[in-house]
Amino acid sequence: MGFAVLKDGVKPAAIDRSALVDRALRVCRGLQDLGLRKGTVVVLLGEPSVPWAVTFAAVLLAGGMPVPIHARSTPAEFERVMAVSRAKFAVVSVLSSAFTADEQDRDWTTVPMERAGGGHPSIEAMFELDRAVPAACDEDEPAVVLPTSGTTGDPKLVVHTHRSHMEFLDGWTDRLMTGDDKVLGFLPLNHQGGLLIAWIAAFYLGIPYYHLSQFSVREFWDAVHTYQITWTGLIDPVPGYLLDAEPTDGDRAHSLRMVIGSRRPSQIPAMERRFGIRLMRSYGSTETTHVAMSVELNRPEVAGLTLEEFAACAGPPLPGWSFRIIQEDRAEAPPGVTGSLEVRGPWLFAYYLNNPEATAAAFTEDGWFKTGDRAYVNRHRELFFVERAGNSIRRNGENISAAEVESVLLEHPGISQVCVVGVPDARRGQEVRACVVRSPGSTVTADEIFDHCLASLSKFKVPRYIDFWDEFPRTSTFKIARRELGSDPDTWVDRYA
Repeated sequence: MGFAVLKDGVKPAAIDRSALVDRALRVCRGLQDLGLRKGTVVVLLGEPSVPWAVTFAAVLLAGGMPVPIHARSTPAEFERVMAVSRAKFAVVSVLSSAFTADEQDRDWTTVPMERAGGGHPSIEAMFELDRAVPAACDEDEPAVVLPTSGTTGDPKLVVHTHRSHMEFLDGWTDRLMTGDDKVLGFLPLNHQGGLLIAWIAAFYLGIPYYHLSQFSVREFWDAVHTYQITWTGLIDPVPGYLLDAEPTDGDRAHSLRMVIGSRRPSQIPAMERRFGIRLMRSYGSTETTHVAMSVELNRPEVAGLTLEEFAACAGPPLPGWSFRIIQEDRAEAPPGVTGSLEVRGPWLFAYYLNNPEATAAAFTEDGWFKTGDRAYVNRHRELFFVERAGNSIRRNGENISAAEVESVLLEHPGISQVCVVGVPDARRGQEVRACVVRSPGSTVTADEIFDHCLASLSKFKVPRYIDFWDEFPRTSTFKIARRELGSDPDTWVDRYA
């Protein structure tokens, strides 16, 4: 089993590794017949499926540059990516709202994924063509293009070369996967966590990859038990979903041996106590893949850390990588001092597609990549992630870390999820607004939350507003969609009222 899509109540759609390569070479022929050449940009839009996986491989075999975007992209989002990427081809599922066979006044060719699409021959119809000869590509030529997540306005498209991803896969699989593993993923395949770290890494080793079409606690455990999954990733808030489910006598009766993921401090002992799972933590981004990793959880360097510090620890740099913490005056910060994180290393991205200005702005004069994240290192030079730079709030001239306030709020047993954001204020520049989801059964009040914060934070850091939510809007990768946290200010509880 090379690639399988799991849908509740439906027989898995699956293809083995050799058949996937065979079909990819046939689709490569079909796309070349339509005019695809080396360096051609191809946008992929559709739910993970066998035709999707075959198309992604086919574009690479033809020397093209695949740009996978989220399956539920709106027509407007699709059009923006097409414009920014200047793609000449779009392979689109006929089930997508962005699909249209009408190519009038368009600068690209649309190829339907399924046979029912009409117009140009579909990807599925190309399965019957003769195999093509793969294009010869240099290691330093561009390959996969991934949109960045969480950006505003037009997306930035991150270009990696064949070399950068191959070098990453060499190191990643050597450290974290074995030839006996069975991998389960549920992140979308337009995200490096789903595409590169899970599916392509499994394909690289020739081990089975199973993709959950939609995450739920029940379907996750069903897949783990049915297919004897040994390797998966659990990003926040998924560990919380697992812990919130009703305990059973079989919570530890699973086959998982390696679980990569983010975790909240309180979840570290809870996950190990209930499921026997210790989450491995790392740091990376679309531009860097991964640069630091905390795999050996009993190493001397983490002895004595608090739970909060342990949860933030991304570990030492991977071979060939360096990072530094820069303060506002461009001086390098000493251990323990938070600043802007800059990195350099072997599998860094090449450039932002069609955006030389953004590429130039992303690097220092001496070649370090400015991640846009805030972090610190300890005396062992291990990396501790603090927050995305844009999450800092400036109130009355004081910089407030949203992550610090969130950490304190999550210590309250009546709070299950929280997101702290800045809101404009005429007098103070910004005020602190805490968006809060109560724990199941909790009746915690705003006054109790204010008192909790006042006991642990300097007064200027304590949220002025508490904004209660039933649940947070989330992106395709389970991150809180901060731009969608708009609500009626009249419903916020004001500490000053």
